[in-house]
Amino acid sequence: MILRAVAAGVAVAASLCATGAPAPPPREDLDALRTRLDAVQRELRASEGDRDAAADRLRDAEQAVSDADRRVRALAADRERAARDLERLASRARRARDGGVAQRAQLERLLVQQAMRPEPSALALWLSGEDPREAA
Repeated sequence: MILRAVAAGVAVAASLCATGAPAPPPREDLDALRTRLDAVQRELRASEGDRDAAADRLRDAEQAVSDADRRVRALAADRERAARDLERLASRARRARDGGVAQRAQLERLLVQQAMRPEPSALALWLSGEDPREAA
């Protein structure tokens, strides 16, 4: 549209130059040209406003993408920390379970040894209600 208005202006200028003497253009042509020029200027201002609005939307979208990317990185770091904490707790649970199993096995061995002794142990005397100091 802008090119048509410029072309019309060039055509008018060329016609003036071709005749040798500047003949005033008809009044209707000048009015039409002014009207067209005003319309082109309005379109230009509108497109500049659209471009500015699009630039603002693009800037907002880029900011949103940047914020989301930062949040994703923070969540990934949190997930890695949680995974390390979970592994550490699982390891502690395994050690505690293994320690409990070992203690139970040791207790079983001690009880078997005490049960196989010919004389009653202090624990057996105490459990039966007798005083272990008197039996000694």
